[in-house]
Amino acid sequence: MNAERKVIDAAQQALVGRTVVRVRYMQPAETEALGWFNRGVVLVFDDGTAAYTACDEEGNDAGVLMVQTKRGELCLGRFPV
Repeated sequence: MNAERKVIDAAQQALVGRTVVRVRYMQPAETEALGWFNRGVVLVFDDGTAAYTACDEEGNDAGVLMVQTKRGELCLGRFPV
């Protein structure tokens, strides 16, 4: 199995069928624990799983979540700690 397939399979197992029950920005204590300078968006799912934006795969800082809807595009940007 190739690396891409492993990542997709893991993401599908964790996220498919879940329902987003809350959208929030990280708390300053959460970003400080990660050593970040910005607060990113967090999606919280019905089973307690949380997904958050990061600027890269190494998790060096918060990122931007782009959401495409029928009404247009929504950008959930990052905020300083």
